[in-house]
Amino acid sequence: MTIVATYEGIVKSTLMEYASKVHPKYLKYVEGDFHKSNARISGDDLKAYSVRFGLSRWEHAEAPKNATTYHRIIAERRPVVERRFRKDMMGSYTNLFQWRNAYAHERSTSATLLDVYESHRVAQYVVGSFVKAFEEG
Repeated sequence: MTIVATYEGIVKSTLMEYASKVHPKYLKYVEGDFHKSNARISGDDLKAYSVRFGLSRWEHAEAPKNATTYHRIIAERRPVVERRFRKDMMGSYTNLFQWRNAYAHERSTSATLLDVYESHRVAQYVVGSFVKAFEEG
């Protein structure tokens, strides 16, 4: 599915841009590492990247352990997005990957184009939050 491939490209370019600001050698390392681990952009992967790349810690009483700017942005956006679309933000993001994998491996999926469209409308906020977190640092 094109949507998931687009998300992969956005995450990859975000990580590359961030790495290039740190050091050229770090960029080379990240390029090689991401090339080996292609398509690892699940919700948990995005959280792990935010920690691994050293984004600023989110210091808040309700913040989870090792929370970063990414976690804060997700926590801020989630209630607004879910109220607007009446769909779970992270669930919609995860569904797109499950449907893509089902189609890629079995050439079938239970999702309709409307399901994919509605999930994308919500899931795009996950990717947008990831990009914003790396812009803020």
